[in-house]
Amino acid sequence: MSLLKLSGIFAHELFARKKLQRSTERLKKLSTEKIAHATMNGGSILGRVAPGYLFQTVHITKTIAQCHNVLDIGCGTGEQLLQVATVCPNVNFTGIDHSDFILRKAQEQADKKGITNINFLKSHAESLKGISDNSYDGVISTMTLHHLANYNQLIQVFGEIKRILIPNGAIYLEDFTLFKSYKTINFFVDKDAPSPRDSFSELYEASMCAAFPISDLSNAMELVFGDRVKMYFTKPIPFLAVMKTESYPLTKTQKDYLANLVSGLSKNQAADYKDLTTAFRWSGLSL
Repeated sequence: MSLLKLSGIFAHELFARKKLQRSTERLKKLSTEKIAHATMNGGSILGRVAPGYLFQTVHITKTIAQCHNVLDIGCGTGEQLLQVATVCPNVNFTGIDHSDFILRKAQEQADKKGITNINFLKSHAESLKGISDNSYDGVISTMTLHHLANYNQLIQVFGEIKRILIPNGAIYLEDFTLFKSYKTINFFVDKDAPSPRDSFSELYEASMCAAFPISDLSNAMELVFGDRVKMYFTKPIPFLAVMKTESYPLTKTQKDYLANLVSGLSKNQAADYKDLTTAFRWSGLSL
């Protein structure tokens, strides 16, 4: 990707006057089975989004460093959660999703990898029935919020997180933010995609169209959590947002394990990982 073309995309996004309206229609048309297939193949932990998984694992691990029981809201087929659980073997995790099919796939992957510190539970993000108040000391959620129908559901989810967390519990939430232009969405979808597009590219596009505007995420965060949770986002253009509580140092074992994963990235993946860390560093989120 030439610097000239990249600069053109950024300029187009920064100065676009018209703004996209959030739309979940494409996402609603994708079956549960198709979403599972996409995330377990093109979106797998070894796939083209491996740098994103690894980046999130580093920061999730630093955020939940003092936790013992952590809930993952919208764990899906478990790619992100399995990596985090491997890095944090002394933490007990519960992964929730609304689909029995997806949870079976997640359990199969955990069993295959011999990961035993995760329990999977069927539940909906906006109504965590069966989960008691103050029952977890940490909550994480990655790439789930854009599945919500509207802003009111976003408030509901944040309210449920606050309810089931102990006072001052750890929070790590991450998702896309809505671009101003469909041209920018196409750029990011096609950047590393095969031609013709595969099922993961279709899911990627649908998810980006369904992303909340960064103002919605920020307003909901402040309304429910106050100033205890801080937002970080990629710069120069908001593409991803992270909302989190305080970070703590990694152990030497965790540092060594994660460094080994970074060294195992391909050349293109390593470049993407570096770009992602730089983009977030500009808003204050450093490794």
